[in-house]
Amino acid sequence: MAAEQLASRDGVHRGLEPDDTLLLLLSAVAQQDQSGAVPRVTRLMKLLFLAGEEAGITGPENFTFVPYKYGPFGQELYPTLAHMRQLGLLDVQEMPVRDYYQELELRDLGAKEVLRAVQNLGYGRSGREPRQIAVRLTLLGQEAAQRLRAFLPRERWQRLVRLVDQYAHLPLNELLAYVYQRYPHMAVNSVLPMAHS
Repeated sequence: MAAEQLASRDGVHRGLEPDDTLLLLLSAVAQQDQSGAVPRVTRLMKLLFLAGEEAGITGPENFTFVPYKYGPFGQELYPTLAHMRQLGLLDVQEMPVRDYYQELELRDLGAKEVLRAVQNLGYGRSGREPRQIAVRLTLLGQEAAQRLRAFLPRERWQRLVRLVDQYAHLPLNELLAYVYQRYPHMAVNSVLPMAHS
């Protein structure tokens, strides 16, 4: 993870890892939005998926996505968020609004590591109904993202910034509709009617 691993002792670029991509995506969000926050993990997941499809951050540089209840789903994102929060790179804030998307998406998920990570993020704590969470970089996370950008070719960074500009602030239903329309193979297991029309 992070910039230190991108360059070995011989100075050769080693490539991004999924957690690096997450930091860079959140950095692009912060560059365009004063709050720097991405509300809902569902939105963050779709943005990371689009980073692979439309900004060229693919393979081992990004999370692995499979079709699930709301389109592309990368279950490794949850443990990564919890770990990066522990490291002080991310701030995760609970919002006062119930998160129906996440509640339904996680209900049937049997992956214990993911469910443990979700609890560590404070999602649905103490038997309360799950609330939306917003994810943003801490100061330490911003510094790590800055170091990563030094290793990222300018064109790749610009593609990521354009992607954030285009999709990060769409209403979630519009973002999902776009992903379903453009990448129908990721909508085959969706619970939303728009995916099957």
